Amino acid sequence: MMNKKRAFAALALLVPLVTWATQPPLASPEQIHACLNRQDELREQRADVMRRIDAHEQSQEQLRGLMAAHDQARQRLDASDAQALRDQNLRVQQLNAEVQSLNQRGAQLRQEQAGYNQFATATNQRCGTLRYKMQDYVRVMNERAAQGKAE
Repeated sequence: MMNKKRAFAALALLVPLVTWATQPPLASPEQIHACLNRQDELREQRADVMRRIDAHEQSQEQLRGLMAAHDQARQRLDASDAQALRDQNLRVQQLNAEVQSLNQRGAQLRQEQAGYNQFATATNQRCGTLRYKMQDYVRVMNERAAQGKAE
């Protein structure tokens, strides 16, 4: 029984040492700056991607309206009017080209969003577990404030 108590006591002494040894070292002020700068970049990239996604969605909505109007015009079309049929077919081709263009742009936006997500994940992995001294963080934040960088 005495050996179990000693083993448990030794283990209790080692656990804090193991925990201390596995913690990452404290970040330098330069590392804190780098992470905050990356967060600034992420914020700007996200806003840019979201603006383009919103514009794309608006374009899709406009095209849906054009297609609905075209469908209504098609229903009123006089099938005996050859010129009206040619105009109708031309408009269908134009709408199809616009749909294809929007689909390509949508695929490009999905790729850009995936790139942003990868950058954000890498940033979170690198910066999310930073340990630092509060005085270093305050100093960095004061320097950023002096540079006009909001947080």
